Amino acid sequence: MSNFPRPERHELGFEFFLKIARLNLEKCYKNQTPESEQCDFHWEVLNVVDLHDDPAIEGPVEIISQFVPEELKKNGNDWIARSPHGPIIVSSTYLSRALKAKNAAAPDTAWSYLADAMYWCGISVSGLSIDELLKKTVVNTKKSLAKSGGKGKDGTYEALRQYLFQLVRDKKPASGWTSRSHAVRSVLKDAQSFSQEGTPKLVGKSSKTIDKWLAKMPDAASLFPIRERNRKK
Repeated sequence: MSNFPRPERHELGFEFFLKIARLNLEKCYKNQTPESEQCDFHWEVLNVVDLHDDPAIEGPVEIISQFVPEELKKNGNDWIARSPHGPIIVSSTYLSRALKAKNAAAPDTAWSYLADAMYWCGISVSGLSIDELLKKTVVNTKKSLAKSGGKGKDGTYEALRQYLFQLVRDKKPASGWTSRSHAVRSVLKDAQSFSQEGTPKLVGKSSKTIDKWLAKMPDAASLFPIRERNRKK
């Protein structure tokens, strides 16, 4: 058993976890950029995030895109998701938002952002990029589906639906989806690939099925143009 002294419960507050996240992110950044001095993390990441982050933007790829030079954005979201610095940037962004919320006397929001920051800090420590994390999630979900194959088709489809819902959020362009069908076309290949080893598989008019699923997303109103949703009624 480790002899490392555990802080008292009253010491495990907001500032404690904020400091732990910062230290871990700094170490991760130094490991990924050995040519940089440790203090560069504050100027190259935290300072940039503080100055240019738009708190209205959610989704890991969209958050990173805020800080990608315009000439590199043409490489697309898949390229952005493969960045080894991605999780560090996402975690740092949530840390910045947490601190700003705390200073604005919004403790619930501050803790919510800090929870996201700690999650992405853990991903940073693991060394996974966002793209690798997504692929690992797919593999683990498929294993779960294989183990629960006897639980019926709806359970299997529900796993696929939830996977697609998150994919639609993560792949949303900076300017938003132009339509629900735009989102369907963008995730169709991923959906078909995901279902290759699942049971039951997507067959027939899979794009029509996905469109129906996306229409029932809890946050569909904020993701897709309202005019299209009205036409579907």
